[in-house]
Amino acid sequence: VSDVDWKALFLVRKATNARISNLFDGILATKLGRVRRFEQICLLGYDAKDFLLEQCHTIDTADDVLARRYHSKALLASLRRGLALDVWDSLRRHPDIVASGRDPPWRRPRALESALSALDMFVIQDDTGDMDH
Repeated sequence: VSDVDWKALFLVRKATNARISNLFDGILATKLGRVRRFEQICLLGYDAKDFLLEQCHTIDTADDVLARRYHSKALLASLRRGLALDVWDSLRRHPDIVASGRDPPWRRPRALESALSALDMFVIQDDTGDMDH
């Protein structure tokens, strides 16, 4: 813990959030380039999650509350689905973890648990939850 440069990590996080905010504001401002901005936010992965969760809870009195909530929830859903596809791809590339009787028993249930939790990422209806929770 003491070896981590927390100040640098904080500055990187602030810069990432500023970039996400700029991209998100662009999504709200115009339809032109919306898909590209959507993709750029998704490529940042879970680094964008906290920002998007804040947008999901935009106060009701904000001028663009519906757009903020809609697009942030769509982005979170896309992030979760992308993670699920990565998990399934990993399981597909390493089938010995899933199906081999030679593997220790503790590895097989973990693979099944991962596959099922990845499936959950496609059916979550609210703005909470991910592979860890």
